Amino acid sequence: MDNRLVLIGLLALAACDAPPTRAPVDGQLARAKVDAATNDYANCLDTTVKRLATPTTQAADAADATFKECMPVRAKLVTEVSKFRRIGAPKESAEYNAAVAEQSVLAIETDLRSQTVVTAVSTKLDQEKAQ
Repeated sequence: MDNRLVLIGLLALAACDAPPTRAPVDGQLARAKVDAATNDYANCLDTTVKRLATPTTQAADAADATFKECMPVRAKLVTEVSKFRRIGAPKESAEYNAAVAEQSVLAIETDLRSQTVVTAVSTKLDQEKAQ
């Protein structure tokens, strides 16, 4: 029982010495939103292509339809990237900022398109094997 009292006392002292939690800086919050929007976009592409890929569709057609269907999620990603950029470059014009945000998303879409086509092909093969 004495050991418990000592442990409780030590825990109370440790809690007193804990540094106060800091609120995240605007940049950290914006970065978290960009990361979440990126994940949402990747998840949209992944789940949509799995739904659209069938044994009778071409993988490229399924990928094209997937990207069209996920356009609203992509638009949110571009918006979040633009907001994040404004923190680091507040003097840039809105048009320039939007163009750079668009190019940033386009840069990752090359890889995402490749992954989407691969997912479409593997989904089609899995469905064909199941038949």
